[in-house]
Amino acid sequence: MSAVHTVVEGEVDQVVVPITLGLRSGTMRLADGRLRYTRRFRRRVVFDAPVGEFHSLARSSWGTGFHLWHGATRHRFMVHHPVVPVTVGTGLVADLAEGVGTIGPSLASHVRSQQEVASWHDALSPVIAAHPPAGVRVRPPLSTRGYALAVLAFVVATTLLVIAAVTAVVLAGS
Repeated sequence: MSAVHTVVEGEVDQVVVPITLGLRSGTMRLADGRLRYTRRFRRRVVFDAPVGEFHSLARSSWGTGFHLWHGATRHRFMVHHPVVPVTVGTGLVADLAEGVGTIGPSLASHVRSQQEVASWHDALSPVIAAHPPAGVRVRPPLSTRGYALAVLAFVVATTLLVIAAVTAVVLAGS
């Protein structure tokens, strides 16, 4: 099928900050040789451009997202299907049962997200530019190890800031 007549549309989240609060829900649509991303909130169009202006498609380290460059701008997206736990009661045993009960649906959700990212990769790879424009530097996504180290560094830095703030409050109250 010709790339001009290919129509692919789906819900993807734009990653502004790589934590849940930094996700912006929206719809990506590939049709008539154009790629468009519209945020759900206020129907804001983030981009709407010919697919030939996009380049350097790369999957994220966990396989549930992808990076796509439009000129010198990198856009990060992820596909996420939340799992709503079933409440079985209160207490430690109920909490453990709920946790165990979400393992299967969480794994299935992860696989579904990876499949949707693969579909986007298959649809976009043949129609976007093969190389970035001259003078544009493309930095690849973090590896799984690099991402884990970045998350660890963020947690350690946040913990140290909280400890410093609590210490300052305690010392100020003394």
